[in-house]
Amino acid sequence: MRKYILALSLVILLCDLVYSQQLIEEIRYDSLEGYYVLTYKYPDSDSSFTGTIMPRNNVIPTIKAMVSENESGNFHYRYELTNELESLQLLRRFYIISSLLVSNITTPSSEWLGIYSQNRGYIFWSKIKGVPGLTPGNSLTNYSFESDYPPSISTSISENTFWVSFPYELEGPFGKLDSIVDSLSSVGVEKLTLGPWLPDSTISLDSFSDTLETFRFRSCTELDWATDAKVCGKLENDLSEVKANLQAGDSLSAANALSNFIELVEQEKDESLTSEGYALLYFNAEYLAERLPEPVDEPEGSGITCDCANPVTQTSGQIRFSGGETQCLSGEFSGSVFFQQAGRLEVCGNATFQNISGNNTGTVAVSETGVVSIQNWNNNNSADSLINWGSMEFRNQVNVNRGSVQLSVSGVKYLSSK
Repeated sequence: MRKYILALSLVILLCDLVYSQQLIEEIRYDSLEGYYVLTYKYPDSDSSFTGTIMPRNNVIPTIKAMVSENESGNFHYRYELTNELESLQLLRRFYIISSLLVSNITTPSSEWLGIYSQNRGYIFWSKIKGVPGLTPGNSLTNYSFESDYPPSISTSISENTFWVSFPYELEGPFGKLDSIVDSLSSVGVEKLTLGPWLPDSTISLDSFSDTLETFRFRSCTELDWATDAKVCGKLENDLSEVKANLQAGDSLSAANALSNFIELVEQEKDESLTSEGYALLYFNAEYLAERLPEPVDEPEGSGITCDCANPVTQTSGQIRFSGGETQCLSGEFSGSVFFQQAGRLEVCGNATFQNISGNNTGTVAVSETGVVSIQNWNNNNSADSLINWGSMEFRNQVNVNRGSVQLSVSGVKYLSSK
């Protein structure tokens, strides 16, 4: 048994030596047919042999990608595939590189199969075995699928059938021949198109605006998906404004700038923006817009003017309310306030209140120019209101300053602060 194993090992070794000694005489590319012709011989032989290798990249594809959003919020991806007239071979396979889950794959006809392989990271369409592929000069559409995710720049691959023919190698090419076949068995033709992507939910909004700017830049400079330089410049300016406002914490101005960006993208659809350029910019801008904080409109002003029929003329003592009136304090005051009946006190000057109390609903409204210090707020009515547009200090423990609200005083129901 041991002798048999040694003899078998020797045969394998000799075979390896023979194959490694194959002499390659010529490798020629046939530009009319698109395949390689390999001429070779073996040592101690005057005979030459030939083999033929057809690579996968003898097609010239043109791809048009179209993306729309359906009522359920899913994205519908549809592709129109053309095998250009100059192609040497029939186009038989078409891939979109993506590992994200897709659904509802459709094909141009029953002659095509549509398959999603998450493990291999692609969606692909293939002509059924025995049926001719897409001939040069022809187009097909309705290669499509649905996805939960918006579009990004993705790689597509188009292929013709790969085959080899070595008539004198009954068991197929070995040795150097096999190495050459491997080196020429290239992938098909790669082209950039649209495919789904999953944005990183952890990145900041201004970082996502950088991503959107990258999409704009590549659409304008590399991919020819945006063809008007002036429009590209306007879109760039809008995104710069979006980012600057996001970094400044001004969500309202960021939303306005992003709205201008989206409006221009919509205007340029099918004009200076191709279907790819439109979908890439529009749906990712919408993705950003949906995640912006709700903008808060800056109020025009408090409307507290202290121009009323009951001006406070005293500078000390007690201000009393006995008939639901509004009183206005424009000067200096130090004393107390008592709401015997409901009332409103507007403060436009400087006031120090040792005590604010009463038996009924009371409102103290401080204008932009008002400066108020309160020692005690003793009203117990749940409808009491304290409105501050100026500067207010609670002498016990709570400060309420312009732009910052901190209040935990019993009896105060509502506070508006600028």
